[in-house]
Amino acid sequence: MSSSIWNGNGRRLRLCEVGMRDGLQIEPVFVPTEDKITLIDALSQAGAAKIEVTAFVSAQAIPALRDGEVVMREIARRPATAHRSA
Repeated sequence: MSSSIWNGNGRRLRLCEVGMRDGLQIEPVFVPTEDKITLIDALSQAGAAKIEVTAFVSAQAIPALRDGEVVMREIARRPATAHRSA
């Protein structure tokens, strides 16, 4: 195995981050809104092409995503990153 960085041979790798939506909805403890915004902004700055930020669902069904509207409004937007909700 080579220790060099993969150069892609001219191909582009497009990553879609879904941890903010899929991962946080199963956490037993509510992750503070400010922490979600900070993490999403860091993922954007790292160059993620697409981030599934939240899902607009019943707060009774999935309490962890009850702040989705605030998170979508407050995140920093980068033109190279698609920020989506489910």
